[in-house]
Amino acid sequence: MSQTADGSEPQDRHGHGAVGTWRLMIKPPAPFNVFKAIIAFTSDGIVHQTVANSVESALGVWEPDGENQFRVTLYVLRHNTAAQLEVVLRVRADFTLADHDTLTATATVDFLNPENEDINIRPSEHDTVTGSRMAVMAQ
Repeated sequence: MSQTADGSEPQDRHGHGAVGTWRLMIKPPAPFNVFKAIIAFTSDGIVHQTVANSVESALGVWEPDGENQFRVTLYVLRHNTAAQLEVVLRVRADFTLADHDTLTATATVDFLNPENEDINIRPSEHDTVTGSRMAVMAQ
């Protein structure tokens, strides 16, 4: 079994309140604009995110950090118009479940070059995130 970021054994994700699909509102530090995303957390620790008005998607992993808290690491690959990898975004976030259908988070975005070296092109302030659980709707 793999270890968590702090070297401890991972907690069971089955039954954790994070599992499911969520609509997010993400507010980066100025001068960047607020944007929307959809993110899904699976019971086996995979996370997938897609952002409105973007062809990019993010893949990563998540782990519980207590009953109502969990950590996420995501990677976004940005390509130029010639389809060459230009920038890698590494997103590290700490989420809190306010209740069954609401979450909040703070996130740090690191801009990396294709060799995974930090290129420091953004302020170090955290993004703030709010989200609501998606539910199946009747037809």
